[in-house]
Amino acid sequence: MSSRGFEPRRRSSARRGAPVVLFFLVLVLIAILTGYTLGKYVLTAWLGPRGEPASGLSDKTEATTGEEGLASGEAEMVAAQASPINLFRLQLGAFSSRERAQRAAEEAMSKGVAALALESDKAPFRVVGGLYASREAADKAAASLKAKGFDAYVTALQVPGVNVSLDGVPQDFASAVTKSVANISAFLADQAALWDEVTLGGQPAEGRISNMENLVSESSAALGGVVAPNEWVSVYDALKGVVDRARENANALKDVVTGGSPAERAETMVDYMLLVQLYEKCLSEAVTAASAQVPAGE
Repeated sequence: MSSRGFEPRRRSSARRGAPVVLFFLVLVLIAILTGYTLGKYVLTAWLGPRGEPASGLSDKTEATTGEEGLASGEAEMVAAQASPINLFRLQLGAFSSRERAQRAAEEAMSKGVAALALESDKAPFRVVGGLYASREAADKAAASLKAKGFDAYVTALQVPGVNVSLDGVPQDFASAVTKSVANISAFLADQAALWDEVTLGGQPAEGRISNMENLVSESSAALGGVVAPNEWVSVYDALKGVVDRARENANALKDVVTGGSPAERAETMVDYMLLVQLYEKCLSEAVTAASAQVPAGE
């Protein structure tokens, strides 16, 4: 009897232990899942999504920020730049006095020949004729003048280039000067090409004069919307004078191209030569103003 009474108690103990084990397994499973979820959250917060920095700046954001910084001009060097212009010029004579040179130029102009007495502080005082882009056109013009009794020959002329820093001046003024210098340089080169075309018996390239007028209009508009800093007033005035003279020159060119008289062509060519001189003086003013901005010792 004692053995039969013991067996029922063993089975009852086993049934009570099974729920305990199951409960323990559930707790372990919950702990594992909780640890995985928590670990993933911590790693994501630290590394950022898809391995990107925690700051949230993706490559795309950094690239956009960089582009905006460049567009603002904060780190960009500003300079007025123009390449040299290589031309060919006719020389009609050299004289021992300024008066004789001036009389010779006036006599040539009275005959419909472009002539300008160059400014100089000492002899020889030269009288020059037209400016051309090519040696071919200059040689043809010289041959035509020799046939009329003038002792004309061809010389090379290089209109200087410029590379002037505009750092430290207001951005709108720097932009206006940069655009105007580049435009006037292009205007002068275009006009030399136009005189080549006329001298060699052709017509100016289609749209050349209208392009020249656009260059002048753009420069005038740019300069008209700015105020020059005190140390750059002389540059502004000189550049504006060049632009105004270029506008007059462009208007005269239209009449010359459509069949102006020899006297009108001569006057327009002289205006062109004077414009080149004004441009050179303007560049010199710009170099002087830029040099004055450099601190002593640099």
